[in-house]
Amino acid sequence: MQYSKFEQICEETISQEALVDLLRALAKSPFRFVGPFRIARPRTKVSGYLTQRQEIQLGSAIEQVYEVLLEERGFHQLDIELTDGNGRALKADQVARSPAGYIILVEQKLRDDHDSTKREGQIQNFRKKVASLRQQHPQDRILGFFHFEEVAPQKNKSYYETYLRRIEEEIENTEMHLTYDGELFQRLEIPEAWDELMGHLKRWKNTREGNGLRDFDEDPERSLAEITDALERGSKKGLTPKMLLKIFKNEALDEILRDIFQQHAVPRMLLRVCRERETQKRRGYDGLPSAIERAITRLEAPQPPPNEH
Repeated sequence: MQYSKFEQICEETISQEALVDLLRALAKSPFRFVGPFRIARPRTKVSGYLTQRQEIQLGSAIEQVYEVLLEERGFHQLDIELTDGNGRALKADQVARSPAGYIILVEQKLRDDHDSTKREGQIQNFRKKVASLRQQHPQDRILGFFHFEEVAPQKNKSYYETYLRRIEEEIENTEMHLTYDGELFQRLEIPEAWDELMGHLKRWKNTREGNGLRDFDEDPERSLAEITDALERGSKKGLTPKMLLKIFKNEALDEILRDIFQQHAVPRMLLRVCRERETQKRRGYDGLPSAIERAITRLEAPQPPPNEH
């Protein structure tokens, strides 16, 4: 796998919808970022929020990386839909036919540190995927991998091993494995794939800044497109005019807005969009342009030097 491909997957995945998620958080829970009893500066809280989000999204990126690593070694991804007993769709991280002809099903997790309630739900969900795959491929040998990318901690190892043995007993011609770190690729007899992944990951991390804070004005057109697309989706994993109104009316968030829109380009572009929608009498936009305009005036006002005492 070329490093450039690895970098592209990771950067695109961790940055996708980052601005929308941050704006939703600022609108719904501003107290997480600002307040008289917050010791850390707002920009520090935002940086922490974005860094944590990046680490979560990295898991999705690594799923895509696994797919490429497997395909390059002759594993053919199967385009099938897995469902539970009620017909509800189940998402599989990797379902592929190996060069030797058997089918692999991989459930990827970052680390084995879940509590008892979550671990039970996850392993039961995995069993449903194995059962659905067996139903669709009754004659094939199936290798299932409940896989954790980090080797430690191994909090629930005994529990998972016991449950996986039960799956083998209940579903014929299946072989279940609990794997950590590079064990998955060792089992698949392609250990060099893990070494390749670790090398790319180390190189990529060394090129990134430690601060998760981003200036979304660096590509204002893209940032505006993210916001307008989210507005079309509405409150379900998107944005509403009411959310934006809360943000731009809340003067306590001005410091954050200065940090994430350092040239004030996105707010000015958003102002034009919202003015047009207000003129069109689009629902929820009444008063939003005025709030954005007042916020821009505050953002562009000269700031006093920081108090050093």
